Amino acid sequence: MKLHLLIVALTLTSMELFGQSTIDTKLKKSLDSIMNIDQKYRCLAEAKAKGRKKRIARKYNVSITNFDKDLMRMQKRYDSTNLIFVENVFSTRGYPGRNLVGDKTCMVAFFVIQHNIDKIGIYLDLMKKQKQKSNCPLNVSR
Repeated sequence: MKLHLLIVALTLTSMELFGQSTIDTKLKKSLDSIMNIDQKYRCLAEAKAKGRKKRIARKYNVSITNFDKDLMRMQKRYDSTNLIFVENVFSTRGYPGRNLVGDKTCMVAFFVIQHNIDKIGIYLDLMKKQKQKSNCPLNVSR
């Protein structure tokens, strides 16, 4: 029995040291949702311009009737709420890099800041440091 408990304890310890992911799945899921919202109306506006309206409207569950309404006005509303969320993450957790949210999701905060251009100067150093720290493919050459 003691041997069995020792094996279980060693297995759990090794999993903690080597196999446990540091990914914050709740934060990752929130940022992935933000990415979807971040691109939603931009894709719709682009589709309008390029004639892919029906396919993109169906993808985002938007009726064709509503498609032609002020897409960028709606996008700006989402951009500002996304910014509030991302700024809160910055102040509580720092930049959500690869180690925290994974390879693809580490780009979300960058896109949110990029779409709120007046905030780029505020967070540019933070994003540059994150790029160096975790090799997240941020394009912060400014």
